[in-house]
Amino acid sequence: MKSKRLVVTGGTGFIGSSLIRRFRRDGWEVVAWVRDPKKARQQLGRGVHCVPASDEALRKAVDGAAGVVNLAGERILPARWTAKKRQRIQRSRVVTTERLIAAMTASEQRPEFLITGSAVGYYGSAPSGTCTEDTAAGSDFLARVCVAWEQAANAAEALGVRVVPIRMGLVLGREEGALATMAAPFRLGLGGVLGSGRQPVAWVHIDDLLEVVRRISEDSTLSGPVNLAVGSVSQADVVRAIGEALGMPTLLPAPALALRLVLGSAASALLEGQTVEPARLRACGYQFQFPEIGLAMQDLLGVESVSFSTVQEAPSEPYLSKRRPRRLLEQRLHLASPPEEVIPFFETPENLSVLTPPTLGFEILTPLPIDMKAGALIDYVVRLGLVPMAWRTCIEQWEPGSRFVDSQLRGPYACWWHEHRFESDGKGGTWISDRVWFRAAFGPLGRLAEWFFVERMLARIFSYRLAVIRQRFGLVLPEEP
Repeated sequence: MKSKRLVVTGGTGFIGSSLIRRFRRDGWEVVAWVRDPKKARQQLGRGVHCVPASDEALRKAVDGAAGVVNLAGERILPARWTAKKRQRIQRSRVVTTERLIAAMTASEQRPEFLITGSAVGYYGSAPSGTCTEDTAAGSDFLARVCVAWEQAANAAEALGVRVVPIRMGLVLGREEGALATMAAPFRLGLGGVLGSGRQPVAWVHIDDLLEVVRRISEDSTLSGPVNLAVGSVSQADVVRAIGEALGMPTLLPAPALALRLVLGSAASALLEGQTVEPARLRACGYQFQFPEIGLAMQDLLGVESVSFSTVQEAPSEPYLSKRRPRRLLEQRLHLASPPEEVIPFFETPENLSVLTPPTLGFEILTPLPIDMKAGALIDYVVRLGLVPMAWRTCIEQWEPGSRFVDSQLRGPYACWWHEHRFESDGKGGTWISDRVWFRAAFGPLGRLAEWFFVERMLARIFSYRLAVIRQRFGLVLPEEP
């Protein structure tokens, strides 16, 4: 392989940003081709090169790169497929891919591989039998989009580039993508099957998708389409797995008629499906980390890594003596990457957004870069739904390479004192420990809020943080007893 530079389109999306983290773990230089470089830098963190969506910037990025992952495309759901929406769905994929091929054509050193997005919708909304990579394309709208998308990408083969369309099933991730939307009503006790519940759903855990893409990038024998799904289960099985992972009922179905009234023809993406077999991945010996839907949902919806307790004795610090914390959050993780890679990431304010669920709309307001030291102030905003909340952080203690503490001077908490600790495990890995002493505002009402809302929200935020850390640095699994 001539270099370890990867160009990504669609890099600020759920799959693209996850993929960037995974390749960064392996030491790749990543270039993201984006509409708004400034906004993308905040979202993707330090170390990712964000270049504007011009043809010249794309040509320079592609020239000499080892490979390209092409994921750009208009979201398919949730929206009615009007004539304009259909046009945007197709053009956003096909035209972007054509621009990418043009950039490759104009390059002096062309990439070795192009991994391009596609979907199991290639086979049509309700094909008969099991679909392998050799199954013919369907004829409905989504199938035609996938065919046109893949055909545009396949033009790179004439340039000597290895092309691999990844036909993705439903990609499941924590606090992002389709699962975030699906899980929301379940958390309110309003979840249920869509339509009959018998329609097949091809699915894959985001971490399996990342490992497959990484493998494709390294294996020069893999070319042509790859079904990127574990297989298919019924939609009722998906619903049951979500309910069990959250400990919530699944009693309220969404009738097919209601979905068709709201979404029109777009409802077919929810009410029909494909039975898919990842034949090429099986043939090359890939073993899925999450081969069962229940295991995937428990991993993505569980919060076992975070614990809460009542504060018995807080550190003897002026801030805590004045603010009187009531609860303590703790999380301890064992990372596979060495301290010299891990610690600078956490000591860099620009990476805070990477660790925060996108639904919170995190944005740093303080001009970057920030000189990190004791007494440094950082202003940012987070959003709870549509409500923005200003937050001012003070770096209370700063011990580079081992520990730092930040406190909230202004924001939604009456007390917030977050201690970060880093230790080498002596074997090339890193232990990171987080302890947060906190108290919600509004007196007795705050105590109720802690119990019914705040702790659940914090558990989800820190569990999302765990998922990001796992992608970026890898985790050391606990030894079997």
